[in-house]
Amino acid sequence: MVQELPALLVARRQLVARHVQRLWAEHADDSLLLCILMLLFSSDNINCNKHKMERFLHHGRFYVASVYAPISFPSLPLIVLKNRDGEQSAIAAVGSLKSMDPNRIILKKIVLTM
Repeated sequence: MVQELPALLVARRQLVARHVQRLWAEHADDSLLLCILMLLFSSDNINCNKHKMERFLHHGRFYVASVYAPISFPSLPLIVLKNRDGEQSAIAAVGSLKSMDPNRIILKKIVLTM
């Protein structure tokens, strides 16, 4: 019997760009596979400490994918897979580990109506 060791989870920031062969946009609510975790995409703005949450991955731009995951060290390469039911997984994005920053602020725009 193999005993699993508890993993120390930290806030990982990965810099990713949409894969060039993807013909459609990835939505922030889509199930993407990176250590089987849900990702939160945000802009990579170096001018301020607050970053806008992104709903889609657009071609030609880099995004920061935030996730709580096991400790890793930067410039770890990564591949993000789109998990599709009953079909083979497809590459959604590629990139590398940017930083381990639990203090990153990600803002989500919400429209309030009456």
